[in-house]
Amino acid sequence: YDDDGARLAIAHLLGLGRKQAATSATTQLAWGVRENADDNEPMLSAAIFSIYRYRGRRRCSCLEFITSRLRGSAFALLRQVVTVLCENGISRLFSGVDLSRPRALAAHTRWGFRSVDAEKWMQAGLKVYNCGDVRYMMLDVEMAASTFFSLACPAKNHNNAG
Repeated sequence: YDDDGARLAIAHLLGLGRKQAATSATTQLAWGVRENADDNEPMLSAAIFSIYRYRGRRRCSCLEFITSRLRGSAFALLRQVVTVLCENGISRLFSGVDLSRPRALAAHTRWGFRSVDAEKWMQAGLKVYNCGDVRYMMLDVEMAASTFFSLACPAKNHNNAG
């Protein structure tokens, strides 16, 4: 497939910038490229995540999709996602890990995600997957920011529950 063509088509259709931009009020698209990359170089990583800015247990984010071509590039991209979540006072990032992807669970674990049951997933207002082999996981954004990503998450009171 043509990465450059796909990137340009997405950017044109959605009016996106190079590093990160909103596709809707809740869905965010982010991608990483090599520093000083020209327009013909492929993306190194891409992520789609949703931000739910409600109060209480529904105030969370969900990593819908993440992929990378180069080891470490997804981690760097996730660091940017965590930065955005910190800036928005979002304390939890959920992810439904596709266990058919051999390295997905290990990567999520390295990034600081921990397993949660379907009940906790549903309490956050997320729909359970009805097909495939999925592990529900959650990242404590503030803890991950300070330990895994070496970021300072500003203390904000957004009535975060959970």
